[in-house]
Amino acid sequence: MKFSRREFFGLVSATAAAALALPGAAQKPPQRATEPPREVSGWDPWLEINTQNLVWNLRQIQARVGGKPVMAVVKANGYGHGLVETARVLAEAGVEHFLVAKLDEARALRRAGIAGMILNFGPFAETEAEEIIRLSISQNVYTDQVDVLARAATRIKLPAHVHIKVDTGLGRVGVHHSRALEFIEQVAALQGVVLDGVFTTFTEDPEFDRVQLAPFKDICARATERGINLGLRHAASSDAILNLPAAVEGLDMVRPGIMLYGLYPSEKAEQERKLDLKPALALKARVAYVKTLAAGESVSYHRVFTASEPTRVATLPVGYSDGVPRALQGKGSLLIGGQRCPILAISANAIIAHLGDAPALPGDEAVLIGRQGSEEILASEVARLAETSVYGVVMAMNSLLPRKTRVPSISSGQTVSSGRGGGRRLSRAGARDRR
Repeated sequence: MKFSRREFFGLVSATAAAALALPGAAQKPPQRATEPPREVSGWDPWLEINTQNLVWNLRQIQARVGGKPVMAVVKANGYGHGLVETARVLAEAGVEHFLVAKLDEARALRRAGIAGMILNFGPFAETEAEEIIRLSISQNVYTDQVDVLARAATRIKLPAHVHIKVDTGLGRVGVHHSRALEFIEQVAALQGVVLDGVFTTFTEDPEFDRVQLAPFKDICARATERGINLGLRHAASSDAILNLPAAVEGLDMVRPGIMLYGLYPSEKAEQERKLDLKPALALKARVAYVKTLAAGESVSYHRVFTASEPTRVATLPVGYSDGVPRALQGKGSLLIGGQRCPILAISANAIIAHLGDAPALPGDEAVLIGRQGSEEILASEVARLAETSVYGVVMAMNSLLPRKTRVPSISSGQTVSSGRGGGRRLSRAGARDRR
């Protein structure tokens, strides 16, 4: 029997989903699926992920917290770095616990063979309870919805793993700290429910974080006194790891996110550099077209730039649909030939940059975030110019952008890419206007 390409991949997906639904799938995660290679144009923009820097940042964090277990926050597509790719690198480096914000992210990690604890911070529907249990996902709970998991656990005769979120002042979700001890006792008494951990989230206001920590530690102490096994107690994200040692001491685990990716949680933290972090992400594109504007000629919608004299410009096939903040128009720059080139215009799929005397030919590599030669554009610089945060910059990277592994060469300082076209100049034919 012959199948069309679409029917074939649909059959593969359905078979994988059915396998995940079988009893015992949680105890033995599926083998990594081999995905068909996605066709990627050599002219498309791409991300380069330096996996050595990911591991370097993990080691810096582990040293600061005295070797305590790390729950790696890989939500939001691994902060734009790639959910599965990032989790695999960190798992191979020894990380056994992961946090996601959506159930679909947890599913993807299990399909990819990630076998450690996965905490789903996000909500779930009653119809998803059995799947959560079969995949051995530790579900965030803070209301009587935990009963749904308990009933499902009894029904399918598998344990439901949960984390209890205590709201100590962030005000987002969680059982209020004044009722938390009672709720912990209720959950601990449920048949078929395993309490994997108890946690809270800080506001990252330095003074108020200390106020939040006190009731959380008190709740944990009182529950322990009553003979309740709380599992892993954790509160410290990246900011607290740097600034609130008491959130690390006396608790069982830390929960870094942004620092794993070589970025700092605030401008103040970047200035202080209590940890030596190395950015793991670079955003790159290729020069598609080079020309010279005559005086009076303009570019892009609404004529955002008009040349007052002959001006060399380059067009790149990358734009705000790929994650480049549109606010960089007229303020930001990119690197071509190791030189900074001001960004004149940004549209959905194109950037026009002022070349000045920078050497540029179609096919040349351009860097929007990252290093080229002696120049570097940091995500924090992009964030300041766009009046956002580094979180907003990297998490906005389009999930369809090709992500290529980048590892520095020991001998030459060059880079090795597992993706296509990462370090070569493409054909210039038909792409340059010599006007």
